[in-house]
Amino acid sequence: MPLPFVLPPQAEPKISLDSRVHRSTSPANNRKPTTRGKKSAGKLAQLMQMPVDVFYEIAGHLHFQDLLHLARVSKRFRGIFMSKKSRHLWATARRNVPGVPLPDCPEQLSEPLYASLLYDRICMACGVGRCVNVDYGLRVRFCSACYKANVDDGCSLVHHDIKKQDLRVIYTLVPCKETYHKIGFHPELGPRKVDVLKNMSHDRYYGPELVVVAEWYMLHATLASADELDRFVKERREFSTRIQQWGLAMLQWMRDSHFAKEEAERLASESRKASVIAKLKEMGYFPEDFPENGKWKKHVEAPRELTANSILEEHTTSPCEPTLRGEKEKRKGCTDEPALSGDRRHYAALLAAMDARERDSMPSFSTVCTFPCVQELYDSLYKDDYASEITSEQFDAVRDTILEAAASALCLSLCNFSPRHRVGVHDLDDSVDWRLATQTRLG
Repeated sequence: MPLPFVLPPQAEPKISLDSRVHRSTSPANNRKPTTRGKKSAGKLAQLMQMPVDVFYEIAGHLHFQDLLHLARVSKRFRGIFMSKKSRHLWATARRNVPGVPLPDCPEQLSEPLYASLLYDRICMACGVGRCVNVDYGLRVRFCSACYKANVDDGCSLVHHDIKKQDLRVIYTLVPCKETYHKIGFHPELGPRKVDVLKNMSHDRYYGPELVVVAEWYMLHATLASADELDRFVKERREFSTRIQQWGLAMLQWMRDSHFAKEEAERLASESRKASVIAKLKEMGYFPEDFPENGKWKKHVEAPRELTANSILEEHTTSPCEPTLRGEKEKRKGCTDEPALSGDRRHYAALLAAMDARERDSMPSFSTVCTFPCVQELYDSLYKDDYASEITSEQFDAVRDTILEAAASALCLSLCNFSPRHRVGVHDLDDSVDWRLATQTRLG
C-alpha cells in the first residue's frame, strides 16, 4: 500500500507558557454561564431570502476583509463562503483591494487563510489579540511568546540522531522564513527566484511543521520504495517553493504598499495645505500671518484631503484662529520694521531729489510710518490686501502731507532743544535760514 506523500498531517502550534492567555485573572471555567434570550431578526435577515445569483453578485463587490467578516457571521454564511465553490468570490474580493495589487493565492493555500493572515490580529496558537508577528512564507501569525516557541532555526528543532545527509534533504522539504534582506530585484530580470535547495540549518522554520515532515520523510525512507521516496521529496519541494515564493511576493507587496501609502499621504498633505491656504486667503489671511508651530502643522498638513463636506472653520482654522488673528495684529502694529519693505524705495526716491541739507533734516522711514497720513494709507491697504505695497500714485498723493509732517516735527525739535542739539543740522550759523525755510514750508 503506497504511503501518502504530498501533505503530512497538519501540525498544531505550541502555546507558550509566557503567552498572555495564561495571565487572565478570570479563567474560563470560573466564569458564570451566560443565558441567551430569543434572538430577533436583524436588518440583514433578508439577505438569506434573496436569490443565490443576486447574493453572489453582491458578495462579488465586497472587500477582501469584508468577505472574511461576512463568512464568520453565522454557520450558514460559513458553509457558503468556506466551500470550494466560492473560491471565485474570494479571488474577486482580493482583486477589490485598492492600491498595490495583492499577489495571487497559491494553489497550496486557501483564500480564507490568505485573508486571515493578512487582516486578523489573533494568535494562531493561544488566541490572544493584537499580534503583529506574521510570516507569510511560514503561513503563521503568533504573539511574541508563541512566535519564539514555534519558530526557530533548523538545528534546534529536529532530532540530533538524524543523519546529516537526511537533514539536508529535510530542510528543503519545508519553507523557511523570508526576510527583507533576502529580497533581491534586478531591473531586467525582476525579483529573484526561490531555491529551496539552499535552505540550511541556520534558517528559521515553523517548528511543528518541520518536525512532522521530518518524521514522514524518515517513515518513507524506512518503509517506502525509492520511487515513492523520490516522489514525496519532489512534491514537497514543489510545495515549499510555491509557498516560499508567495511569501517573498508578500514581503515585496508590503514594501511597495508602504511606499505607495507614504506617497499618497504626501500628495494629500500638499493638496490639503494648498486648499487651506487658498481658503484662508479668501478669509483675509496671508502667508505672513501663518504661525510656525506644531499645532498649526497638525491641522494644516494632515495627510488627508480637504473634502467639500468638511467645515473648514471647525476642522482647521478654529483651533488656530486666535493665533492667526494675533499674528496679523502683531504685524499690522509693527512700526520698527514695517512689513511692506518695498515702500522704502518711494521714500528713498523722495530723499534723492533733495539736496544734502534738506535730506539731513528729514526723519527716518520708520518715523515716517508713524505719521497719521501714512497710518491711514496702511490701514486702507490692510482692509484690501495686506500683502500689497504702496504704489507710486498712492505715495505721490500723500507726498506733500509727509513733507508738512516732517517740517512740523523739525520745528518742534528746534523749539524744544538747543540749536546745538538739533538732529541733522550740522552748520549752526545756518539755523536761522532753516527756521525760516521751515516756516515758509508751513505757509
